[in-house]
Amino acid sequence: MKKSARAGLCLALLLALIAVSFGARAECPCDGDPPWPAWVFGHIVWEDESTTASVHEMVDGYKAAGVPVDGIIIDSPWETAYNTFEADPKRYPDLGQLVKDMHAQDIRVIMWITPNVNLEDPEYRFARDNGYFVKGFENRQWWKGAGGWIDYENPEAMRWWHARMDRAITLGIDGWKCDGTDPYLLLGKSYWYQQRYARAYYSDFYDYTRGRTGGKQVVMARPYESGLDERTLGLPGWTNPLDLAVWLKFAPIDKSWASWVGDQDPTFDGMTIARRRILYSAKKGYLILGSDIGGYREKDGQGPQKEIFIRWAQFGALCPFMENGGGGEHRAFKFDKQTLDIYRELVFLHKALLPYLYSEAVEAWREGRSIIIPLAEGNDEYLLGRDILVAPVTAPGGKVRVALPPGDDWMPLYADEGYLKDAAKCLIPGAAAPLLRGGCSFTRVYPLDQYPVFFRAGALIPMARKYAEPLVGGPAVASCPLAAAGVEVACPSHAGDMLCSECAPGGPCPHHPAPALGDIVLVVPLAPGKSAEVGRTVYMEDREPVEVSGSLSADEEFSGDIKADGDWQALVAPELIPAR
Repeated sequence: MKKSARAGLCLALLLALIAVSFGARAECPCDGDPPWPAWVFGHIVWEDESTTASVHEMVDGYKAAGVPVDGIIIDSPWETAYNTFEADPKRYPDLGQLVKDMHAQDIRVIMWITPNVNLEDPEYRFARDNGYFVKGFENRQWWKGAGGWIDYENPEAMRWWHARMDRAITLGIDGWKCDGTDPYLLLGKSYWYQQRYARAYYSDFYDYTRGRTGGKQVVMARPYESGLDERTLGLPGWTNPLDLAVWLKFAPIDKSWASWVGDQDPTFDGMTIARRRILYSAKKGYLILGSDIGGYREKDGQGPQKEIFIRWAQFGALCPFMENGGGGEHRAFKFDKQTLDIYRELVFLHKALLPYLYSEAVEAWREGRSIIIPLAEGNDEYLLGRDILVAPVTAPGGKVRVALPPGDDWMPLYADEGYLKDAAKCLIPGAAAPLLRGGCSFTRVYPLDQYPVFFRAGALIPMARKYAEPLVGGPAVASCPLAAAGVEVACPSHAGDMLCSECAPGGPCPHHPAPALGDIVLVVPLAPGKSAEVGRTVYMEDREPVEVSGSLSADEEFSGDIKADGDWQALVAPELIPAR
């Protein structure tokens, strides 16, 4: 973008500051059936400038490395010209077959798109001559060339545009990655027109595609983005102590069930920008948020290096929307063994949490808020749902000061001897699992294979057994039946032996097969002397809700009476991932 254009855009953004900052938080009716598909909580991967061959190589590489893939994004360029909706035969000789191949592996396909028609498009002149473009924006520059912006307020233009969209929709795609060219309109139109255009743009891709197919296709789009702050201006962080920024809204809340926060550098500063945008968008009510793991942009011609890739993957796995792709090498199986092993574990953790994320999404959606709950201003920590605390690693080296929110106790995801030594002043003695006192803080240098994540004491965390069990080092958790509850509860581990008072005292618990659907509810123990009535509703796509409730108490060991309906199993967790 030319300097004059950049200056004009910055000025327009600055003038829009007040209107944007005080925008409405929730827009959706937030009732009825959840409008998002469960696969958006899976593992989504992509790369720049891909082909049929490179897509297969990427998916096959992850599968060979034991890393599940739930979706791919086919980013630009994939068309004969930008936004013709026709595949470039050199890159994708049979795009329809590629979509079928992915679906056969239970992998969804999202296509990149914008509302632009470039000069080299064979139909550009026809559209221009018939007035299908926004007036004054028939021939404007954007980052992929020059052309017109389709006029969403022109019914004839929309009939023509929808006919073009059908070329891709009929291939069976699962969604659109709608990139953000709508802010360019600020260079010649009012802020209010730009916002009206943005809502029309993202809503049309969402509504027309779903109306055409009757499916749950998604729109992956930006929520809020900080267009003018100290980092985008190239200034150090200390120049903005009040964390002021000009924020611009992109997709409407009720059309964006896979919100990613734009393009960042592959650096810790880049991850800071992504986190800031996620937390701000969460405050505004966007439900399902994430970022490009490792950052989209390249630095010195390269993608993310090992440390930032791992730390960003940890952050991405502890966001609702986990997606990885961008410029340079992002494929985890192309990094070293340690990086791949850590990445695989993070994908398993994210997928293990799918029942939790889906359930929390339903509750948050009905309350008009995000799954991500930011804590105090200036605090990097946030809650993922109501029961998981995340304290991101924000700088090289892994040093983090963790401030545990008061009012609850917290079980760390990792709990080796070094960890417990660093957090000794917060450790609650005599608990069935390592528990840290709420309101306490400690500092720890986290090794690359650990991350500051904590489960609220007394929480019920629904998890997918298939992905949870490998995290604890075995295909099946030893368990025993609770006579009163009629369900199975795993026993705390003592010196490597699985003990259970409901089975033979002092002896090993017998193994019981997992339920057919293989899902579990992780019970996070309470501190000694505490008790609580607990419960939650577990929601899953195309399944009836499951009510889980009961009483928890804790003395020196955990005992519980958890009643779970359906094919769920309650498991007590001394720790989720054991010390390495």
